[in-house]
Amino acid sequence: MPAKISKTSKILKIPKISSIHIITILIILLFLLIIFYCYIARLATRKLQDVQTKKWMSDLTDVIILGVNDRKLYSKIDRDGENISFWYVYWFFHTKQETIWILANLRNKFSTAIVFSIYKYNFVTKTSTSETLNVDMKDIVVHKSNNTLTLKIKDIYVQEINLMENKSSLRVNTNKFKIFVNLSITDCTTNQASFAPPFHNILSHIVNVKGIQTSTPGEWFSDNPYIGKILNGVVNGKEINEGVYWFDNFIGCNNAFLTTYTWFVVLNEDWLIYILMFGDDDNFNDSSTLKPIIIKDIKNDKVIYSGILAAVTDIFNPIDIKAKSSKKIGNETYDDYSISFESDEINIHIQSIQNSCKKVYEYSFYKSDDIHELGEGYSDWDKEYYEILKNITYVEYVVDVNVSIDYNGNKEIFECRQVIDAMYRKNNKIPRTIEYAKNN
Repeated sequence: MPAKISKTSKILKIPKISSIHIITILIILLFLLIIFYCYIARLATRKLQDVQTKKWMSDLTDVIILGVNDRKLYSKIDRDGENISFWYVYWFFHTKQETIWILANLRNKFSTAIVFSIYKYNFVTKTSTSETLNVDMKDIVVHKSNNTLTLKIKDIYVQEINLMENKSSLRVNTNKFKIFVNLSITDCTTNQASFAPPFHNILSHIVNVKGIQTSTPGEWFSDNPYIGKILNGVVNGKEINEGVYWFDNFIGCNNAFLTTYTWFVVLNEDWLIYILMFGDDDNFNDSSTLKPIIIKDIKNDKVIYSGILAAVTDIFNPIDIKAKSSKKIGNETYDDYSISFESDEINIHIQSIQNSCKKVYEYSFYKSDDIHELGEGYSDWDKEYYEILKNITYVEYVVDVNVSIDYNGNKEIFECRQVIDAMYRKNNKIPRTIEYAKNN
């Protein structure tokens, strides 16, 4: 028997949707679609290079370098830099017979000591030369005049940068190295999204664009490179008028540091292939591994990819990066590995040539000679932080590799040098990073 409907029952009425409601909903959906397409999807498909301009990169370089002497400048890029926890400038130069590296780095936030290192490998004589000097943050002088930015460290290092005119120069004067080079700047693309508005605020909720490694308030870092050709110069009395180079300067503020990573880079007159893998080498192929990349067809002046590859963004433009090695980072030789980069647009395969590897430099990047153990006045967190820092070791290799590239319907095969620099843990029982305790 059907139930009787009470006279007091009310029939549910569906409110009428007015045309104003429909229009409002459509406007909201259109707005969300625009946000997604213009901001999230655009960067996730590795088009960060499309929003970079020479003026933007020049301004960022000014702030990052001039900010070493004037921290107030960091406010221009919406960052709170109470202290510099690490800083470096880094070069490598490929000439016909040699590769030369220059690295000056701040030890850590507990010290103002800087290690100034120069090292080179001669492929003809199969010999290495290196020199290490100790300087201090107070020895750095930076200024800008007539669009030229100058960075000077005592009387041993003078660098000039004019991004707007694509010019740079470097002078180094130490006991073992007398270097002067004039350089052309052919590219200054960065894969760091953290300073590229308006993407930053949106993408910070999706991928790690801020570079946070310790989860402490205000932590941040910046990386802004440039590459180009050696126009002319003199290295220890020998004239050079050809070759290519890489330069980047890095700023990490507050508690930031560079955790373990491995950087593979091929650079010649035709190609820049930059693949960086954060974490230990056991985790290269994990889907969660952050992999900053820059792939540039130099001869046609086209950046193909620039950004940070993470699993969350693969749905927009599938890219697969894999690395295999029978040896561990830190070994005396690292010459049995392969790297593959596969996408719809370009496929790259790199295979090391065995017995071609040379470890050119290795040292404790963060460990301060004047700090043995942090004593009174330091928090337990600071002590744990430093324990992690002093366990991280920096290593640099140069390796001959065979490269195969499928791009635009053509296949290129060539042999060249590959630079590998990395940070690894001497003691794997000590964590590679630290999570900030919220109750501290």
